[in-house]
Amino acid sequence: MRLATAFFFGLVHGLGFASGLLEAMNGMSGVVIGLALAAFSLGVELGHQMVVLAVFLGLKLARNARVDEAGREWISLATVLGGSLLIGVAGTVYLIAALK
Repeated sequence: MRLATAFFFGLVHGLGFASGLLEAMNGMSGVVIGLALAAFSLGVELGHQMVVLAVFLGLKLARNARVDEAGREWISLATVLGGSLLIGVAGTVYLIAALK
């Protein structure tokens, strides 16, 4: 179920970016379009990796700082819940702004 959810979220997310990118590429030649797509994809992936690696390393350091297992689990749970809340709030704000 997680794989299907991630797939469909990524698909919808990617299609949203693709429509905006198509508007920006209006009037470009074929080779330039290919280069723009490749550069956009590379930039998105590098941005994702920078965020994921920074969060991963920060969480790894926070978990290793705790000696007790309960403290480690609390950090994991707080991160999941806090991150989910932050993503939910950001998505809601974006949805409200898009509907205006």
